Amino acid sequence: MRRKLIILLSLTVTITLLLAACAPTVTQPPAEEAPMEESAEEEAPAEEPAEEEAPAAEEETAETIKVGINVPLTGAVGFLGQDEKLGYEMALDEINEAGGVLGKPLEIIFVDNQCSPTEGVNAHRQLLDLHDVVATIGGSCSSATLAFMPIVEEAQIPNLVQSATNPDITKQSGVGGNIWNFRMNVDDSIMANHYAKFLADSAGSVVMIAANNDWGRGAVAAYEPHFEDLGVDFLGAEYFEQGQADYRPMLTKVKEQNPDALLLIMESRDAATLVRQIKEMGWDPRPQIFARGSVVSTEFAEAIEDDCSLGDGIMEATINANGVYPEFDQKFEEIHGYEPHLSSGLGYSALYLVANAIESAGSTDTAAIRDAMEQLDYEDPILGVVKFDDHNQNHPNMVVTTMQDCKITLLEVIPTGE
Repeated sequence: MRRKLIILLSLTVTITLLLAACAPTVTQPPAEEAPMEESAEEEAPAEEPAEEEAPAAEEETAETIKVGINVPLTGAVGFLGQDEKLGYEMALDEINEAGGVLGKPLEIIFVDNQCSPTEGVNAHRQLLDLHDVVATIGGSCSSATLAFMPIVEEAQIPNLVQSATNPDITKQSGVGGNIWNFRMNVDDSIMANHYAKFLADSAGSVVMIAANNDWGRGAVAAYEPHFEDLGVDFLGAEYFEQGQADYRPMLTKVKEQNPDALLLIMESRDAATLVRQIKEMGWDPRPQIFARGSVVSTEFAEAIEDDCSLGDGIMEATINANGVYPEFDQKFEEIHGYEPHLSSGLGYSALYLVANAIESAGSTDTAAIRDAMEQLDYEDPILGVVKFDDHNQNHPNMVVTTMQDCKITLLEVIPTGE
């Protein structure tokens, strides 16, 4: 019951009160208390008796429960981590306003992995060596996540993967060896099983254009056998470096193959550059475009707002989208003045999931938190089901969206669990 109350915290006062009831013996101090103490100390005369300094001593011994977050905050896809950060901060405010976790304030510590294996390792070691974290979340990018997973196992501090999709993460987790690593989002093998059928319904041949990293290569390996089974002629894959400026040599080669469809394993800003260059080349009509990443998204629409026709008809399979949880979308827009990007919702759900596990464990012992995470079973408003299998893989909803005139339409929400 306790874990359901935390995760299903909505934006209403009623649910907030239910969550606070999970830890009735400890009341979190109001946010205004610390400044009031500082003001009192400033006004106190030098000869103040020693017992009057008790509030300051209490402040020094106040505890927080720390969760480390390993995401890209700079680099070619740093915008994804920055978007995600807003979701974590929104969840943090809600959780702490409702009384925290185990009656204590929750604290989050961000480190920047730059979507790099080397920096992913460095960032995770920083979390473990410099901060007393009881759990971690990360690392958004598959290459960074795969690189630091051995450190997760060595430290025996549970980690929740929130958005990286390379299938090897699941293969190596749980009964695959690393019992401390969990993943809340669908991986590319799960999505390919469903999404390849959408492409097969309208295209007889396809070229994949994929990021030259573990995410892109893992996705190509996941989709290729599905295309063969569905009778789609897989014409090959072309790889690009995230953040590159010129796709025209690659596109010239692909155009000669005359595919019915392109499947982009690509983030929003790279995709905006690519579709502009397709138009500049005079490739008209262009192939139907399918995507996996953050192409049919608010950030992509912002990048092509001068020519919205560039996004028309693109279809994408993803792990969150505007409209999945309207209450979150509304509150985010009230706070920030614009619609949330898809990564923000993932950060929001990820922090609630970890807070749920800590509360369910009834302890900050990392082994107890790991065991509690393994037993989670509830409905999240963005993810749908949260329940981990033997490989510590969750089987949440995947989302299919499309774009027209820079407007995103939610086509289907597909449960991926058995």
